[in-house]
Amino acid sequence: GFAVTEERSLATALAVTTQRTIGLVVADSGRSVIETLEVVRQSRYEGCTAAIILTIESRDTVVLHPSDSRTLWLARPFGVREFLDVVDESTRATAAASP
Repeated sequence: GFAVTEERSLATALAVTTQRTIGLVVADSGRSVIETLEVVRQSRYEGCTAAIILTIESRDTVVLHPSDSRTLWLARPFGVREFLDVVDESTRATAAASP
């Protein structure tokens, strides 16, 4: 049920959410989890309300601000069922956080 678009970077994808209604952003965390966290935090500050799923190496650990229930981490490798479960969880969290 999703229309899909591709962007070159997480920052660009999140910037698009302020221009159009985007329900979900799925992205790889890349090499720097710290930079990824900063991009997400800045986007939330600027008004991004989309659900965000970030994939990460399973050996990494991440602490995200606990009040951001709209951003979820998914450890690689993952299967289709696990991915779809996280999509459901993230979109429910976003719907609950909406005014």
